[in-house]
Amino acid sequence: LGLALGLYHRLQVREEEGQGLELRVVGEGAAVLARDETNLICQAMASAFTACGYRPGRLLLESSSQIPLACGLGSSAAACLAGLAAGMWLSRQELDPPRLIELALAVEGHADNIVPSLLGGFTVVAGTHGQVRYLRLEPPDELEAAAVVPDFTLLTRKSRAVLPEQIPFADAVANQGRVALLTAALALGRLEL
Repeated sequence: LGLALGLYHRLQVREEEGQGLELRVVGEGAAVLARDETNLICQAMASAFTACGYRPGRLLLESSSQIPLACGLGSSAAACLAGLAAGMWLSRQELDPPRLIELALAVEGHADNIVPSLLGGFTVVAGTHGQVRYLRLEPPDELEAAAVVPDFTLLTRKSRAVLPEQIPFADAVANQGRVALLTAALALGRLEL
């Protein structure tokens, strides 16, 4: 399940004659993010260029994010999508959501933050036979979100590594029931549930 919030990552891109890369980072992560081709935005753009068979000129980028890093709010998914969308746009390719999700999965590895970052709203995402299936629901207008952000960062892969490989059957059943109820309640606007 994913819920898009009103936090945005904006990327301005200009392509000039020549070669090279200049990346300016402002906002969240400005003090710690790389300003070269190792930056996730640049990696995602490179992935899009490769997929499209495009060789860019000199790239001038300005990345501005409101999303706190490594706090579970989807900062890496938003950065990945920004880079992919810019790469597709520069390559003169259609910004097709299923294609962007496919490319983002190859870079980011998990769809739970990618889909709501791209589509907005409340999303339900599932992996089925190697494919990602998803639905987007419009959240009720009266729904408000409060995000509690820790004063430390934890990368998604590290946070998921501490989860148990197995859980008791009763816990799995209880959790599935809550997920189903939450999804139905949001779909029907039954926020009291």
